[in-house]
Amino acid sequence: MSASIPSVPDDGTEYYFSIEYKGFNLTWGIWGHLSRDEQKTIALQHGLKSIGDFEEFVSLKQAVDDSEYSMVDAESSPINPPAEILHRIFSWLPVDTYGTMALVSTHWKFFTRTEAVYKRLCERLYLNQSKRRQLHVNRFDGSYRRMLEIRPRVRAAGGCYVMKYSQIKKIERTMWTEIPIGAVLRTEYYRYLYFQEDGRVLYALSCSPPKDMFRRLLNVILHKEDDPVIVWGTYQVQKYNCTIVAKQRWHEVKFDTTIIPTSTSGRFAALSIDYHRSSVSGCFEDWSHDRVEYKVPDKQFRFIKDARL
Repeated sequence: MSASIPSVPDDGTEYYFSIEYKGFNLTWGIWGHLSRDEQKTIALQHGLKSIGDFEEFVSLKQAVDDSEYSMVDAESSPINPPAEILHRIFSWLPVDTYGTMALVSTHWKFFTRTEAVYKRLCERLYLNQSKRRQLHVNRFDGSYRRMLEIRPRVRAAGGCYVMKYSQIKKIERTMWTEIPIGAVLRTEYYRYLYFQEDGRVLYALSCSPPKDMFRRLLNVILHKEDDPVIVWGTYQVQKYNCTIVAKQRWHEVKFDTTIIPTSTSGRFAALSIDYHRSSVSGCFEDWSHDRVEYKVPDKQFRFIKDARL
């Protein structure tokens, strides 16, 4: 195996980035099939300390040519903007949309699957969600991709966590009961949790179904409209535990939830409620004089994707 890179001209002119691997131009496809030891060797040969540093260096200096699948300078192709510009544009999009963007073109496919990109995504998510605000990539074999795949998190933006609860109530028959015999009295409501990457969350308790509530959530997010049902809160993730605190008009509510690693809705797309408390003063300690603890339903929050969110 051999790897070589031409020196960068001092006059600032444009140049082609070229790496040879066993006599052929190295492509992102070949790079992805190399062992970590081989990737590390190539990175060290180019004076870079890690695989992530090497991939970030390559992604900033080149783009993938859609017809040849070779590593060339990104600025040499007008249809492939420089990687740094793409990073800035993509930073406005939800993290989970990176998987969808990989289907746009070969260039985007490999661009969104480098260790440098995974590092950026982990920083966006875990440094805001985590209680300790640390990454510790060494706990995931030094791979940010592995961290993003297995480290617990909540899905931020791109959709909303929804829990639907229905209950059949027993009708108490008295001389004043006007409900006809044979009728069924059913209570139905929804809880909504819309997480943002910055540690904030929108919480709502409403009888409105998702098709109506998502529109209302969007008005609060984009147009800063006031909605009597939707309130702001904060959240923190510690391992598989996610704690949510939201301030309603008459009291504060706190949910202790567990992140479900896998479900029918996808990875980290379900939350189970462990505790549900409220307090007028905002104190949820055991000694609090106004803390109220509620019986939690056996239902789960499930993440529903919606492009508007």
